[in-house]
Amino acid sequence: MKTKTPYRVQVLSPAWAIMEQYRGKRAGFVFDVPTTDVILNGMHHIQRNIGMETPLTFHCLSHNKNLLLIEYQRIKNSKECNC
Repeated sequence: MKTKTPYRVQVLSPAWAIMEQYRGKRAGFVFDVPTTDVILNGMHHIQRNIGMETPLTFHCLSHNKNLLLIEYQRIKNSKECNC
């Protein structure tokens, strides 16, 4: 919990069934999400293979993802797109 504020989310039964199917695979998590170290190692491996010298971080990826989504919406809403 990032904000230390408890919250509740209603989960519909189809989603609950999927969560129950995977529950217990990794302690404390519903889904088997890779650890931060595994993700960072993968990102750094890709970074080295493409010759990228600027450090690649989650923070950087977050900004890139958001910029791509904004650009996608701009194109989708313009006359340039036949989507």
